Amino acid sequence: MSEQLQPQTESDDGLKLELASWAAAATAEQIEPDAEKFARHALLDCIGVALAGAHEEGVKALFATAIGEELATHGTGATIMGLSARSAAPNAALINGTAAHALDFDDVHFDMPGHPTVAIMPAVLAVAERDGRMLHDVIAAYVVGVEVACAVGRYMTQSHYTQGWHATGTVGAIGAAAAVSHLLGADAETTARAIGLAVSQCGGLKSMFGTACKPMHAGRAAHNGVMSASLAARGFTARTDMLETAQGFAAAFAGARDAAAARAGLGTGVHGVRGILFKYHAACYGTHASIDAMLHVREEHAVDPTEIQKVELVVPEENTRICDIKSPTTGLEAKFSMTQTAAMALSGVATGDINNYSETWCADSNIVSLRERIEVEVDPSEFRPVATARVHMRDGVVFGSFADLGVPETDLARQERRLSEKFRLLACGQLGEM
Repeated sequence: MSEQLQPQTESDDGLKLELASWAAAATAEQIEPDAEKFARHALLDCIGVALAGAHEEGVKALFATAIGEELATHGTGATIMGLSARSAAPNAALINGTAAHALDFDDVHFDMPGHPTVAIMPAVLAVAERDGRMLHDVIAAYVVGVEVACAVGRYMTQSHYTQGWHATGTVGAIGAAAAVSHLLGADAETTARAIGLAVSQCGGLKSMFGTACKPMHAGRAAHNGVMSASLAARGFTARTDMLETAQGFAAAFAGARDAAAARAGLGTGVHGVRGILFKYHAACYGTHASIDAMLHVREEHAVDPTEIQKVELVVPEENTRICDIKSPTTGLEAKFSMTQTAAMALSGVATGDINNYSETWCADSNIVSLRERIEVEVDPSEFRPVATARVHMRDGVVFGSFADLGVPETDLARQERRLSEKFRLLACGQLGEM
């Protein structure tokens, strides 16, 4: 995918107000049954990863810094998951969003492209709890937020992401503002102002991947959404054309301005949420296709890792910008290392166990030796989450494998079973055995 901005394909005049109008008018009745199931799955998954991520050092540091003496432990405000505390809705959204992304075990969507739920759901939950709203209100607002985020992501195209912006912190904030505005019952003009306020506050750079700052992008997006929608509801002013105006979001944040793609599907039903891809490996999604390719080879051919001469991995070029740490030394760095995670998978180290992303496995001599035999090649024409693997054994045999993790699950009962088991494993430390 070229990093050069592409020409505008359709007039984007009034695009932001059009998206805001759609968000304001959308109703729960428009949500198709499959979309509602996806949303409920996303809620379950978000709570699980937030509970498990709440005790990461970065989250605890943010909690101490952002909350401090203002912490409320009684019935006011909103719950901070996993920390037995409550605070004002914006702060709860900040901490919960950061915690939910701290393990990099949360869902992704390639229309954004980024992590929709950790940016949007914590914002919706905080305001819904504060205002005493019901589950169906949460689901409707979340679905609206995901749809708007995906529309904006399509408008910006991959150029926004490849330029270096972390769309979870930028596009995710816009989705969060739209979602909270919907929850608050805002009209189109108020929603447009909320989106404008979110645009003026959003940020997050991919160069922070592999550090504690990356998950804070999600928390800041959720906080941004709550603040922007709440300020707009109180009459706070902002431009209503900040997506498309000169020096607006697209112009300043390297968006290619594909208005036709942004409008696709709006008004014909809510479908964005059905493109969510859930994670079953606790690492950057850019590593997942490689992991699955390695698991296929291991399971199908019972390979002995010590007998592997070399491994050739062919992946999208973008992966080298986001998850190509060659010699990780920490568990967090391991999550952004294709070679480390591939070596773990080939060696039978469970990549869905959050405890296996550690300094111990990064320093393990067998894992280090194997990852040094893994060669990463790029396919500059590919952006999808795919990987082709060729495992060369010392006896001359070569095992091949291909994995494509860009297709959402169609068996929703299977997805629910897998996510329920994932939730049980993540939440048992907080909630006890289930």
